[in-house]
Amino acid sequence: MVDEYGKVYFGSTYLAIITLPIPRSLWPGKPGLGDHTIEISNARRQYDREGRIITYLGESYLNFRQTGVVAIPFLLGYLLTAWCLRATSGPLLRFDCYLYTVFSMAYIQLFRDGLLSIFVFTVVHNMPMLFAWILHHLPGFATRVVDAPPAHPLAHEDLAAGPPTR
Repeated sequence: MVDEYGKVYFGSTYLAIITLPIPRSLWPGKPGLGDHTIEISNARRQYDREGRIITYLGESYLNFRQTGVVAIPFLLGYLLTAWCLRATSGPLLRFDCYLYTVFSMAYIQLFRDGLLSIFVFTVVHNMPMLFAWILHHLPGFATRVVDAPPAHPLAHEDLAAGPPTR
């Protein structure tokens, strides 16, 4: 159906995220996050009425054709793997590890609904977590904890038991 429609979006479907904070009461004709499904629908397959989804691979093809089907999953896999390695290296009682765990629960939406759901289901629906992350990165607001190297005497101590009593 995308090929029948003949339009290549070149990433313009992702620009709808900019309009997300503006309420529909202020902008009645505001574009939706899934308006591209209305455009590619036809009489036999009415994606907008049937509630069908395109998935992130279909969205990649819609935006960049074959290049998108290869490049978008590669880039997504690279970034998610890099974040996973960063979040899970070191002690588990770190804010980055907790944040990654909370966000990874929303990734099923990413693979089902497309790349826009990374923003919608992780940032918008987890707004308190976003503010906690911002506050942790403000200089002087949260105390910085330097992870001890593996050879350090306190590196393997059980941090859940409380401070050392030596």
